[in-house]
Amino acid sequence: MRKAFATLLALLVLGFQLPLSANAAGSITARSMVAGIGGVVGFSGFQTNAAATISVRGPNGEQFALPLSFDGRGAGTVALPGERMLIAGAYVINVVSNGSTIANAPLEVLPD
Repeated sequence: MRKAFATLLALLVLGFQLPLSANAAGSITARSMVAGIGGVVGFSGFQTNAAATISVRGPNGEQFALPLSFDGRGAGTVALPGERMLIAGAYVINVVSNGSTIANAPLEVLPD
């Protein structure tokens, strides 16, 4: 019983020592868009003055990536080009930093 308690306590202590960015990611604000029109996606609560990439996966599995940078408040925006959003359906936006997905959000693209 004492070993189990000691192990649990050690895991809790190590967990609280991880950097905040490893424990929590920011949020993505993506409103529905019309196919072929594109739109803007907002990001907030991420690491300040950092760079990342967004990866957008469409309903047919096609993907494209765009650069993203965060300001001194951990916020940023990216314009999704209409020519990359031609098919109506469910898209997924992933924020990728150092090869790892740190946040994701769904995006609905409506038919024109």
